[in-house]
Amino acid sequence: NMIIKKVKIPIYNVNVTYIELDKDDSDDCVLSYMLKIRADNDEVESIRDNIKGKSKNGGVTYLRRATKEILTIIFPSSSERERRNTISHELYHIVDSVGEWCDLCCAESKAYLQGYLSEILY
Repeated sequence: NMIIKKVKIPIYNVNVTYIELDKDDSDDCVLSYMLKIRADNDEVESIRDNIKGKSKNGGVTYLRRATKEILTIIFPSSSERERRNTISHELYHIVDSVGEWCDLCCAESKAYLQGYLSEILY
């Protein structure tokens, strides 16, 4: 079953929506979240194609700096190892973006954010 987690990072005023797809999930729910963050048509079509094509072992993170909204989508994985790898990869994009948006230059601040998100998303 699809996993959806919404995280507000209060100290940075950033909202993260995390969606982890199962092999049998449809694109309806994901597309509604994409519309909420105002994804452009090319992005929506790309995700629709990935879901219908049963993409595996990957993910994508969409960023909307103006609204500080992040949407992360994890496609089904062929193993738990691949799943963890993909989640870690996409978490890096989230932390990197928040760091850029909020001018975090301290590696320790980014590491704490990584840990905070890992606790919630794993």
